[in-house]
Amino acid sequence: MRFLFAGSLLLSSALAGVVPREEKVDYAGYKVLRVSLAKASKGLEEQVEKLAAHVLNPGKKTHLDVVVAPGSVAAVKALSPETVVVTEDIGALLAEEGELVPAKKADFSISAGMSFFNMYT
Repeated sequence: MRFLFAGSLLLSSALAGVVPREEKVDYAGYKVLRVSLAKASKGLEEQVEKLAAHVLNPGKKTHLDVVVAPGSVAAVKALSPETVVVTEDIGALLAEEGELVPAKKADFSISAGMSFFNMYT
């Protein structure tokens, strides 16, 4: 019983921290960099994670793909000379994709017909 209570308390506190953002984030000028970890010094991964806005492939052993603010690009490149720019401006790519549009609700009413459901019986 105690385990169940402790587990539900832990789960509820973990989920309480996940709150969707209402404000939009502007990624104009942000770059996606591939930082090589092959010849990395100890602690390089942690240093890059501190400078990056997002790590796109956490846990990789050979390289990290990170989204970096324009002001942090030089610092990340200084940490690893084998850094490659994957995307010059992630904000421009996101703008090209356009705004998110809510999905349409499926029509499961009787007027849609039951022939689809009866076809497989």
